[in-house]
Amino acid sequence: MRKLKNLFLLFIISIFFLVPIHASNTEYVKDDYGLLSASEIEELNAQAKKISQTYNVGVYVRVKADYEGDSIEKYAETVYANEQLGLGTSDDRECVMLIITMADRSINILAHGTEANTAFTDYGKEKLRKKTTSYLKEDDYQGGFQYFIEQCGTYLETSKQGTPIDVNTSSSEEDRAMMQNIRYGVTFIGAPLIAFIICMIIKAKNKTAGIASEASDYVPKNGVKLTGTQDIFLYRTETVTHIDHDHDGGGGTTINSGGFSHSSGHF
Repeated sequence: MRKLKNLFLLFIISIFFLVPIHASNTEYVKDDYGLLSASEIEELNAQAKKISQTYNVGVYVRVKADYEGDSIEKYAETVYANEQLGLGTSDDRECVMLIITMADRSINILAHGTEANTAFTDYGKEKLRKKTTSYLKEDDYQGGFQYFIEQCGTYLETSKQGTPIDVNTSSSEEDRAMMQNIRYGVTFIGAPLIAFIICMIIKAKNKTAGIASEASDYVPKNGVKLTGTQDIFLYRTETVTHIDHDHDGGGGTTINSGGFSHSSGHF
């Protein structure tokens, strides 16, 4: 009886080890070329995992020697589809992936899924790719990958708040920054400069006049004759009502038939 029991336990354990256990979908940063050290991969992997779990959108980095097929975009889609258990989270396999190939120094940012394609617009992916590329051009791969991962968190958070990084939102931010700089310039430079010029003009006009010691010295001999009156208001209050306008800046995300959007280039 004990022998049968032991055989049964051995059978259960053998079945457990025969079942394939794939962990590649939790391998957020994978370097098949050898650019990164083990400690760098571990650090980047922890950052990507945290953002992926926070926003339920997988954030991945893949480093390859070369790509197969007609284009880096198609190759990125193949990598996305072929890895064990598949990349991405939820039923929609939400994913944003940075993939580079060292043979021709290609770079591609791929997004897949409703949430990912909403957060990573065409404008947003291009902006993210260009900044990441600036690191890669200097062979600062760890810095470039870290920047990409951190910015993915920013993109996903702004999208969650209802304002994805896109043409319209970025233009509004730049306009607000420009107007703020103009106001600071007028307040701290323009106003004192104008006051100084006015004072210099007044000083020039009155440089030959002496200062009288009695108030009566400033009254004409025949007295003062009032010929007119005028009300002068020193302060005024204005009420400004802002009117929101709909903008059509050509933003959004271009998604292909497979549900992917891309931004590609070289570094």
